Parts: sequence; C-alpha cells; structure tokens
Amino acid sequence: MSAVRRFVRDDRGMTLVELMVAMILTAIVLAAAAGFMVSAQKASVLSRAVNSNSREASNAMDEMGRMLRAATNNPLSSSAAGATGSAAATYQVGVQYASSTSVRFFAYVHLSYVAGTSLPEQPVEVQFTVDSAGRLVEQKWAGVADSTGNYWTFPISASASLPTAPSATRTMTTSAVNQVTFTYLDALGNTVSTASGAASDADLAKITSVRVTLLVGTGSGARAGNVSVTNTIAMPNLGGN
Repeated sequence: MSAVRRFVRDDRGMTLVELMVAMILTAIVLAAAAGFMVSAQKASVLSRAVNSNSREASNAMDEMGRMLRAATNNPLSSSAAGATGSAAATYQVGVQYASSTSVRFFAYVHLSYVAGTSLPEQPVEVQFTVDSAGRLVEQKWAGVADSTGNYWTFPISASASLPTAPSATRTMTTSAVNQVTFTYLDALGNTVSTASGAASDADLAKITSVRVTLLVGTGSGARAGNVSVTNTIAMPNLGGN
C-alpha cells in the first residue's frame, strides 16, 4: 500500500514584513512614474515658453531693425526750430534722443504722398521705450508739412517725452520679465556715452548704429524660458556728423 502524501494548504497569507516590502516597492514604482510625468510636463511648459518668447523677441527685433535702418536726418528750412548746419544744408539730426532704455529718431519708411504739398513722402518720428512694467513700446509721430509745403516738421524735446501725443502706439513685448538695453556706436565703432542719462546733442550727431540687447521671458529662474537676443543695427543714412 503506497503512502499517501498529504498536502496541506497554507492559509496564513502574507506576513507583515512581506506586506511592507510590497508596499515599499509599489511606492517606489509610483514615485518614479510620477516624477517622470512631472518632468515631462515641466519640459513641455518650458518648451512652449521658449517658443513663445523666441517669436516675441524675434518680431520685436525685426521691427526695431527695420525702423532703425531707415533713420535719416530731417531736412528743415534755416529758420526752423532745432535746425542744425548751414543754410544750404539745414537739418535735424536723425537720432533725437538716446538713453539706455529709450531711443527716438526720424525714419523715412512706409513713405506716402501727401496731397497739398510738394513733398512726395511722409516720414515718421519713432521712439522705442521700456515702460514702467518692463515692456518694449513703439510710438510713432507722423510728419506734418510746414507752411511752405517743402519740409516736414515734428515735435521736438530734449527729454524722453514729447509734448504731443503719438499718432500710433504699439506694445511690442508683453512678457512679465523683459529687459531692453540700447548701446550707441559712432562710425568708428566707439561707444557713445549715455552716462549722464542720455547722449548729449553733440554725441547724438555721432551715432551711426545701435546695439540692442533684448531679454524676453515669462518668469524668473533657470526654468523660466527666458530668451535673450543681441543685434547691432547699422543706420546707413547717418554718417556720424
């Protein structure tokens, strides 16, 4: 007679130690998965911020470059306010105001004929300024024909603000973190001083290019997606008088 081997089922279940080990392993796996998801989400947010800030910085720099390259001295009659030079070559210097956070100049761009004058083109006075919120703002004043119909006139001021309201205003950067710095160069590449707050009248006439450093971002810190762009923009119509 063969022996019958009896199998006894163990109904004791898991021990406390086994349960704790299982819980710890599960927690480790879940933590790793959660960490991966958080990292992926942060990377996605950062990528979108960088793309958005890059577009904003590029568009702003393109507009500044387009306008600054068109900067031109503004011809005037010898009796006009702000005129410089001899009666045969009287003009307002192209750059009217220059500081580290603001630049104002005459630009012969988007020219159009104005009825009732002998002038075939209407220039604008343009100012790029960093406002109190750190945003880059573009303002424009359309030229007004003088009494002879032969010259264009604009509001003038030695300060950063003009006495008349602009004909057009546009906010070029809207991010919460934004810095714009203007550095001015003469024909030899030397820096034109703005140490006293703004360039002097004599130094304004020397400016032939502007180095613009633009920082656009949506927050502070390494993961804010900030984008910095620097460009030196030549003004070929200004010879550095």
